[in-house]
Amino acid sequence: MKYHLLLIALLLNYHAAHTQTQFIISNGELKISDTTQIVLHNTQWVNNASFSAGESTVVVSGASTDAQSAISGTTETSFYNLEMNKSTNGSQLQQNIQVVNELIMTSGNLDLNGDTCVLGTANG
Repeated sequence: MKYHLLLIALLLNYHAAHTQTQFIISNGELKISDTTQIVLHNTQWVNNASFSAGESTVVVSGASTDAQSAISGTTETSFYNLEMNKSTNGSQLQQNIQVVNELIMTSGNLDLNGDTCVLGTANG
């Protein structure tokens, strides 16, 4: 029995280490109305709809490659706070983004990849 549990644990760990996870907004709107924190650990952000950030913080963390932790989608994303906190590698833009309040660079890089990161509001 212990052998079977060990084998299952190893297979699950292998699967988790070799798959790409995506946080996808595909229909309607994801609306945050407070100071919620969204942690994208080894996860790609894909915004194909509408995201209202409120006063939230989106944290990009983990050790996945820049492309696997990319910020992408068909709709430009406006974050309130965006924190890069990668143990290795960084994150890559695959769309233009805006960070209204704070871009927090704790660890890891943000590769603009030819896209634009607007800091502050359009008026500010």
